[in-house]
Amino acid sequence: MCELMYLHPMRYLVKARVKGGQEKPRLQAIADGSLGRGSIAGDEYAHDMEQTRVGNDGVTHWVETCFCATPLSEERPY
Repeated sequence: MCELMYLHPMRYLVKARVKGGQEKPRLQAIADGSLGRGSIAGDEYAHDMEQTRVGNDGVTHWVETCFCATPLSEERPY
């Protein structure tokens, strides 16, 4: 878990390809609010995923805001 740093949050443009067969479960998790459940940034993840855009190449893009003192510290293990 990261220490929150509210003064200078970092914003990242994130790109990812949804794994085959996972588009429907991803959309369901966004719709039912289960995406990000249990994470310190659960509400932020839900907001980010609601704002995603899929390019012609099938790559999903979104902007993620990180409030950690160390950028992306919660995501680094993954």
